[in-house]
Amino acid sequence: MNSIAIERRSALAGVYHVGRHGHAQGEPGIRVRERRGLSIVQVAAFAHDTALPAEIATRVGVDAIPSAGHVVGDEARSIRPAGPRTWLVVLGAKDGALPELAVALAGRAVVTDLSHARTAIAIKGPAARDVLAQGTSIDLHPGVFGANACVQTRCGHIGVTLTRLAGDDAYELMCYRGYAVSLWEWLLAAGRSVGVEVLSRK
Repeated sequence: MNSIAIERRSALAGVYHVGRHGHAQGEPGIRVRERRGLSIVQVAAFAHDTALPAEIATRVGVDAIPSAGHVVGDEARSIRPAGPRTWLVVLGAKDGALPELAVALAGRAVVTDLSHARTAIAIKGPAARDVLAQGTSIDLHPGVFGANACVQTRCGHIGVTLTRLAGDDAYELMCYRGYAVSLWEWLLAAGRSVGVEVLSRK
């Protein structure tokens, strides 16, 4: 019996078109790209365990578990709060989904691989904050929502994890896979007046 190779297909495969969209003059107001091939693992702790957060951080390779409203790490590996004693571990493709977490934390936490269930979109540019402000009630002023801020909110009526990445005017939206096309179309429409450049995936 021949084996069948299963290809991981992007939820945006039918609508992702690299190039300039909307206003075509000058520099684009925002640049967007899908972050492909991520490993996204949710860790939900059971009972109170003071040693567990530090152990998770050590295994992931970051300094510490983030406090509420913040992300710890970088684009290669990070931990983000997802609820009370619940975190999202986001890793580059080469790191895999950290299956050893499920074994190491057995009886102390539930570890769920969400890699195929989420879509992540990176957004940057001088108009990024203004474009996102059209769809969210979060105050995105840098003095309030600064670098490494992270929150569960809505954008264009779609539930997202909104993260302010390190660096000026750089954000990430992560949503359920089933809403990815709606979020993508909203983002292109919201940025049309300032110009959107869709970059190659990576």
